[in-house]
Amino acid sequence: MDKEKYYEKMLDKLKYNFDINRNERIGKWQFDIAAKSHIRNEKYIGFKSAVIYAFENDEYVYGKHYHKLSKEDVVGFIELLKSTIGNT
Repeated sequence: MDKEKYYEKMLDKLKYNFDINRNERIGKWQFDIAAKSHIRNEKYIGFKSAVIYAFENDEYVYGKHYHKLSKEDVVGFIELLKSTIGNT
């Protein structure tokens, strides 16, 4: 399966729950696709301002094609993830 066909299948599954961007840049990294989902759930009594509890979920999906993946690429991506966690 070629890259574009694979991306189209993946994006078709993500499109209902994620905001999708193509060719997104984060720092020095260029991703072929980036998908983001931000969901808030809450329980309330009687009216919406009387919230009992609430929680939020943030999910991110990034896709990048490599002709040859090196150890440096993997280490660099891990460092990118570590530096961005909590900064969104």
